[in-house]
Amino acid sequence: MKHPDNVIYMPCYRLPQGHAREAELAAALERARPAIIAACARAKGLRTAHRTRLLQQAFGPQSTGTA
Repeated sequence: MKHPDNVIYMPCYRLPQGHAREAELAAALERARPAIIAACARAKGLRTAHRTRLLQQAFGPQSTGTA
């Protein structure tokens, strides 16, 4: 069951193409699941600052080298 604090409001999903985006996002998250699980396993047991830094490095925005 979804709880209001777990739901992210995405106004684009009201549009017809929003359902396609939602399916695409779900597929991407499913493909990324093994990497997410592995990164979280490496972070388990680390102190908060180290855990946060490790997860930010794994999942934070990546520089594309273009400005």
